[in-house]
Amino acid sequence: MSDRWLLIVTDDIRNAFEKIYGSANNKTNDEQYEAFASRWGGLSLSTFQRVLQEDEGDDRLCAMFMLADNFSPTILDPFLTSQCASERLISAIILGTRKDARAYPYLEALLLEGLSLEERSQAQQSQQKEPLKRIRYADRFRSRIVKLLAGWESPTLGERLVELLQALWQVETSALPVYSDDELYGTIWYALGQHGMFGALEKIDLPQPLYYIAQVYLALGHQNAQADPTFIRTILRNPAVEHTIRCFLTDHFQYGEEEQQLCLQAFQQEQAHFLQYRKQKESSTDNAKGSLSSGLAFQSTSVQSTTDQSTKDQLPPEKVIQVKRSYQCVYKGHFFPILSLSWSPDSQRLASGGADATVRIWDSWTGSTRTVFREHSGSVTAVAWSPRASLVASSGGDQRILVWEAESGALVTSYEQHTSLIAHALAWSPNGELIASGSWDGSVHIWEARTGKTHFIYRGHQGIVTALAWSPDGKKIVSGGGYPECAVHVWNSTTGRHSVNYAAHRADGKKKRNQSIRELESEEWQRGPSSVRSLVWSPNGSTIASAGLSSVLRVWNARNGKEVASGILDYADGPLAWSRDSRALLIANNTSVDVWSLAQGRIVQNYVLPGLAKIYALACAPDNQLLAAGDQRGLVSVWLR
Repeated sequence: MSDRWLLIVTDDIRNAFEKIYGSANNKTNDEQYEAFASRWGGLSLSTFQRVLQEDEGDDRLCAMFMLADNFSPTILDPFLTSQCASERLISAIILGTRKDARAYPYLEALLLEGLSLEERSQAQQSQQKEPLKRIRYADRFRSRIVKLLAGWESPTLGERLVELLQALWQVETSALPVYSDDELYGTIWYALGQHGMFGALEKIDLPQPLYYIAQVYLALGHQNAQADPTFIRTILRNPAVEHTIRCFLTDHFQYGEEEQQLCLQAFQQEQAHFLQYRKQKESSTDNAKGSLSSGLAFQSTSVQSTTDQSTKDQLPPEKVIQVKRSYQCVYKGHFFPILSLSWSPDSQRLASGGADATVRIWDSWTGSTRTVFREHSGSVTAVAWSPRASLVASSGGDQRILVWEAESGALVTSYEQHTSLIAHALAWSPNGELIASGSWDGSVHIWEARTGKTHFIYRGHQGIVTALAWSPDGKKIVSGGGYPECAVHVWNSTTGRHSVNYAAHRADGKKKRNQSIRELESEEWQRGPSSVRSLVWSPNGSTIASAGLSSVLRVWNARNGKEVASGILDYADGPLAWSRDSRALLIANNTSVDVWSLAQGRIVQNYVLPGLAKIYALACAPDNQLLAAGDQRGLVSVWLR
């Protein structure tokens, strides 16, 4: 599953999404971003402000994190007393992170949120959304709440922490699921040590190894030794810290040297002991587990990496005939992944756009840098060379499309009419006069390249637009949507009138998709909507190829949407490129490029990258002599075809 949009969105958006959505519901990060943008029309600050005012669910919580990083935290004041427990929780956490004293009473009150056995049992039985969500967020953020309260002097906090440990362990030892990672217990034990609550462990029945671990945390908390579990081994290499722990164990638990050593050894093997405990619990409670687990725990599916498999393991039944590993050149200059490539009409230069916010113009045969364009303020997600050779258009996360002179880098036009980012949806008209740009604001704009004057706006998609291509005769445009719509439209470039609505990227209810390549992914994900990542129109105008998330790959008739290639279905998510004679489709398949012959119905050639770098961009030179691939390392590999 892809996470390409992580290279495009800003840090504050990424952090907000990670805090709220995590890996819930087995969705990829890309789908999370796309679904949000499709619901609300983008990812701009103004969009998040509207979400904060209008939404009442998870999107509002995400907006709270996002806006608190960009505005005064006073915007969260109304939510501290909200009737919604999740809103109280998130607003208190954000304010607590900023050491706002108003948050501490709310945080202390939230320590025990959702830990009642009766409440959790009722939520499991009823499966009502709000109780499940409230428990889910309380579980997920409990460790953070304990840490935020470390700096607050409250006469009741010590006893509340003891109550928390008792309630949490009661749920832990029941048949009810709870999200409680190893760090949560260590955080609580450490906090108990800070507050001198050394008898708290007597109130719960911990397995002996966990009891030893807890006692060390109490000692560290008592001494404020900052026992971050990440640095456990470093801490115990410090003789002074070890001596302090041993003295504490002697003074408070009357341990001799042998028991002290058992405590320190258990602490060093904390992760292994927790893992063993979890396995024992799972084996004893499998039959008692309810459906609540899908609503409570943010548990990502463990997926075995396929990057160590050979390229042949990921190909359709017909095998590669010729494998090419030698290069014409490898271009080096970008510092982050390359997201887009475009050749000059004469094939003598190549433009590359990267996540480092630059566009580079390279000499095709030597790999030397001719121009570096640095006017973008975010990742460059699309570059397109004008058919008239002198101009390049580039777009990206800064919501602007810039048209500039390829030779000098001089800016010609800045088009800023979109209200959200432009992903890979950028193309020149064949005559070089107009540009089509598709955005996460759900629209496709057609405008004059040199003046920026808008000619037409297409609004036929029900969500974000992620890819597009212009027909070779200039009369039509094909545009593809992101999650959850995932529709492909072919329409008149002047009037917007539809000629084809292609539905193969929508949910696969009839189970037509090939399942052999993605055996390690869930069937639900594979058959769900597949966000369109690449659209390429064949140079002869007859055929369109589309590729999307969850490896939906199709080749179809541009006039009627009927499939025209057998055996090529659903084994890669692109990007794609056509050979200039329209006889072969070039397919980026993870770390290699496959050449699919439409006449033979099989792969006839394979270009292999060194190492395990995923290909994010692909382009075939107009003279058909060179093939370029941009990868996640920031390298451009060029082969002589």
